Amino acid sequence: ALPILLLDIDKACVKALFRRGQCHVQLGNLEEAKKDLWQARDLDESVAGDVEKELAKLKQKQKVLDRQDRSWAQKALQKGLSDSRSEEKTGSKPNEDDDGA
Repeated sequence: ALPILLLDIDKACVKALFRRGQCHVQLGNLEEAKKDLWQARDLDESVAGDVEKELAKLKQKQKVLDRQDRSWAQKALQKGLSDSRSEEKTGSKPNEDDDGA
């Protein structure tokens, strides 16, 4: 919350942008993290090394998330996208409109 308050006062506060970017990385808000980190780097080139370290953490976190998403998708495709409620609806209940013809 502190970085947000600082940014309300000074939109060019490099330290606040950098810290908020770090927080976004930890929370998994990767797009927001990139924006804050790049903006901090653009405002002050002296933090470029620190920004690059945070961007490396961000890339690693993105790889983990991508791996989890890929795993979930593979499981969903193998098992099908239905659940027990779908199976109950598609059971062997005869169609009421069918007169047997």
